[in-house]
Amino acid sequence: TVSLMVGFVVLLPYAIHASEYGAVITEAEAKTLPDFYPGGRASFFTNNFFDFWIIGDRSGFLPQEWFTKGFPPPQFFLGLLLPVLLLFCQNSPVTLAITQNIALLPQLLIGSTALFTFAHILLFKLHHPSRYSQHSLRIIFAIAAAISVTIVFNKFRFKLSWEKIKKPAKVFLVLLTIFLLCYPSILQGFPKTNYMIGKYPSLYKFLTQQPTDIRVASFIREVNNIPAFSQRSILIGSEYFLPYHKKYYLELKQRGKDLILAQYSPSIETVQQFIQQYNINFWMIQDSAFSPDYIQQNNQISQLNADAAMTVQAQLEADIEPILSTFVDTCTVWQINDIIVLDASCILNNS
Repeated sequence: TVSLMVGFVVLLPYAIHASEYGAVITEAEAKTLPDFYPGGRASFFTNNFFDFWIIGDRSGFLPQEWFTKGFPPPQFFLGLLLPVLLLFCQNSPVTLAITQNIALLPQLLIGSTALFTFAHILLFKLHHPSRYSQHSLRIIFAIAAAISVTIVFNKFRFKLSWEKIKKPAKVFLVLLTIFLLCYPSILQGFPKTNYMIGKYPSLYKFLTQQPTDIRVASFIREVNNIPAFSQRSILIGSEYFLPYHKKYYLELKQRGKDLILAQYSPSIETVQQFIQQYNINFWMIQDSAFSPDYIQQNNQISQLNADAAMTVQAQLEADIEPILSTFVDTCTVWQINDIIVLDASCILNNS
């Protein structure tokens, strides 16, 4: 009761006041945007029933990795075995030692399933439905599998002495024990932390030496790491280009369009106006950014604004030179490998 009251008090201000990011997008509206389909930044909808309802990363009930890496993991089957063991091994010492707290597992399962259902019904007001089931199921099945293994081993231990077990069975039990103990270490990428590792420490160091109120304009993937590794602002980044709040999404959509058109504009006035409008201090590009193939190979550009991407693609194919390319030699303040950082004030002061 106390927890519900605290939750109510915490969420009440959000229910009363409108979000500065705008209203949450509806299911009908989301179905009109390519961002919510395979290949989009917020891929959600698909015509495959199993993918959508069962293992979808954002829409599915079960953890995706259980079925996308071949055979389901051992804890999946061992967890399903627990109700059977509890029914047929009621006199086992382990079963008798289990307290009423085991009810937390089915309670968590029921609560997660209910929230998963409500999230689908109220799409996207409760965000992704998978958030309410997949994390809970990983915990439930891990605990259930551990209890199942303990019941089985104790059943063998009390029923048979080690001396009476035949040699083939002994070998099997030893191998099974070794497998269970070593199983996590043979998994690729275990534990899976999803940590992002910065590849350009000198870039982050350079930006941290700049004033704290600077803003970097770029649509290359590396710009997503700047806020975390340099504590500096960016104009837009693909990792932040989320379409769940309409006002927020439209603002970023406009920024993406303006950035693309300015970077490939043949007019110095357009570039300088863009810098002044968004208070840009640094412009980060790749050395191949002005080649015609670059637009086609960089799907992040079309995701930011497909119409703008098509416009500049046509310009490059018509050999219309972006004016920004002429400032690479004179306004570059940092460069490593294929990444170049231009000083925006240098561009403003150059006519």
